[in-house]
Order: sequence, then structure tokens, then C-alpha cells
Amino acid sequence: MDQALSEGQRKVFEAISRYLDDNDRPPSLEDIQRLTGLSSRANVKYHVDKLKEIGCIGQRAGSRGIFIVEPGKAVTPSVINTQIIGFVAAGLPIQVYQAPEDFFVSSGMARNGDFALRVKGESMIEDHVEDGDIVIVHSDVNPTDGDMVVALVLNDKEDTAGAATLKRFYREWPKDTSDRGRIRLEPRNPTMQPIYADPAQVKIEGKVVAVIRPVMRKAA
Repeated sequence: MDQALSEGQRKVFEAISRYLDDNDRPPSLEDIQRLTGLSSRANVKYHVDKLKEIGCIGQRAGSRGIFIVEPGKAVTPSVINTQIIGFVAAGLPIQVYQAPEDFFVSSGMARNGDFALRVKGESMIEDHVEDGDIVIVHSDVNPTDGDMVVALVLNDKEDTAGAATLKRFYREWPKDTSDRGRIRLEPRNPTMQPIYADPAQVKIEGKVVAVIRPVMRKAA
């Protein structure tokens, strides 16, 4: 940093650096306020904006997009914003609703284009997926038998939305080759039954590649 920083700017810059060293995601304004002891989010934002003007930090889109600018060095993001786009049922299918919120994970855990969903239900508990967990999903995937998937179960040929469910995916092939078989969406809870559907009624949204358990979860 060639330009001298004010006391407030220095505290904010050091807090951002410390948070990035200790976590796999950038800090929010609330995180910076907590670390610096500044009086308000507005005060934090003022110093963050000044640091951006000076060129000490940059900020990508989203509430947690802050990164440190190193002179002469290209910045490579170490985190990816997968965005939580709604809920998925680990039980009977429920509708996914669009309620995006930022959710940053390590770039080693996700890739651009992945998305996240909160889990509701207990049908996958034997796979250590519990109610309130967050699953990271690779989109546009052709699953193989045994993959954990987010599947849309369609009611009929006219249905394009369907209801989303989290299950293990299996194809069941009949002895009669004229029959195209069926899809089995298998829960991992011995008290629950599989969902069987015609292949035309199942649309795979993606394959689960990671399960994250928030440290603090709201009580149901």
C-alpha cells in the first residue's frame, strides 16, 4: 500500500485480511464490524468504500465479494458464490422456490454454474444428510446409478415445473426390451419407500457433490 491509511481504514483492512486468512469466504460488513468494533455498518461501509477507492481492496457482485488487491498480481478468486436458490425435500417431493441468497464455498468444492439448496426432511439420514443441511449441486449432469441427485418429478407431459426431491438415482430395466423401464428414486431412511416414475416424468436437475452442515441452524 503506497498511500497512508487512516486509523479506521487500517483497522478495516487488517480485519479483512485476517478474516480471509481464517475462512474460505470473504467477510460481510457485519463480520468486519464485529472484528473492528466500529460503531455501525454505515461506518464500516464508509471505510470499505475508501479502501476500494485507494485500490487496497476490490469487491465482486454480492454481499460477500471483498478481496485484497495485491499490486502487480492477478487476482484469482478462491471462493465461488453458488447461491442458495431454495429448498429441496429429503422426503416427499416439494416445490423449489426461487429465493436466491449468497452462499460462498471454496473453489475446490464447487465450480461456476453450481447451485445450492437447503434440505428439508430426513429421507437421506443414512447418507448423513440431515434437515437444515445445504447441498452443493453440479447442474446438467447425466447421473449414474447410485448418484445422489436433485430430481424433478413431473405430474404429466404438460408439467414443466415438477416437484423437487433429493434421492439416490437408479434405472430399472425390464426383461421385456420393448418396455423402457422406470426410474427409482431411493431414500436413505429405512422407514421410507422409494419413488418410482416413468423416465419421461423425471428430470434430473443435478448431482450432489457436497453436503455442508451450518454451524448454527435455526430451530425448526
